[in-house]
Amino acid sequence: MQVTPDVLLVPSKLAPFVKDVCGSVVVNSNTLAKGSTGGSFAHLTVHPKTREELENASRDEKLESKIKDRVRVQVIKI
Repeated sequence: MQVTPDVLLVPSKLAPFVKDVCGSVVVNSNTLAKGSTGGSFAHLTVHPKTREELENASRDEKLESKIKDRVRVQVIKI
């Protein structure tokens, strides 16, 4: 990828996981349904940066997202 995403959702048949990979939060929620039974899904809550962080950043400086410090991920089984 040319750009590093803040959050990458990759649902698959693998076991659910949430990992920090090179500054990105990678979420595998598994599948929503497995035949006639339920699977799982991910619920993400992303908190905004504080006003202080935004005000202290200079206009010329690249502001890092630091998403792993501002996100809460729950993988919920159905």
